[in-house]
Amino acid sequence: MAEEKGVANFYSMPFAGGERTQVTKYEGADIHRPDMAWDRKTVVFERVGQLYRTDITAPAEKPTPIPLVVQSAVRKIPVTCEEVSVASSDGSVPPICRRVDSGDFAFPVPEGMTFALTDVLTNRNALILPGSSFFLSIRSSGGGFRINFSGDQALSPSKHFVTPMVFVREGDSLLVSNGDVTATGARVDVFLSGYLIDEALVGY
Repeated sequence: MAEEKGVANFYSMPFAGGERTQVTKYEGADIHRPDMAWDRKTVVFERVGQLYRTDITAPAEKPTPIPLVVQSAVRKIPVTCEEVSVASSDGSVPPICRRVDSGDFAFPVPEGMTFALTDVLTNRNALILPGSSFFLSIRSSGGGFRINFSGDQALSPSKHFVTPMVFVREGDSLLVSNGDVTATGARVDVFLSGYLIDEALVGY
């Protein structure tokens, strides 16, 4: 490959030396990312966003565009939940959560998907005091790992997890409970969000 008049093109030349022969005759935009095949004559390259292949031993042959078919499916769908206000007397409360793409309910989790909790926002009332035995529990209705916030940790208004801390599997729902074991009547407003993810992306 060589550049003449400001544009890179392919050229061929005998192993023993001699005059080179121009293989591609592009103008205005360079060839990028060339890669030679095992046959040592077929080259694949990109130009202006299109892939091509050409036989560098056949200068008269025009490069052939390589059709690209991108098969894509939505594999990470944002989910937001309405505010859920929980007191210890409420037991486990399922928040109302919807898919951002369609507005459909996110729970129970659809077939072939998993919900990953990534963000928790809390707003407590004045009855919750630092050092109390209060805790907030967020878990899947199917059991498994849950996340608990207790004492002063529970008073932090916002939490974001780079790695999701709670997974809710296909057919299960998300549950929130207020473990106010000091019986103060404390109520906590909870906002949750996360993603529905293709099960194939989640390693249990």
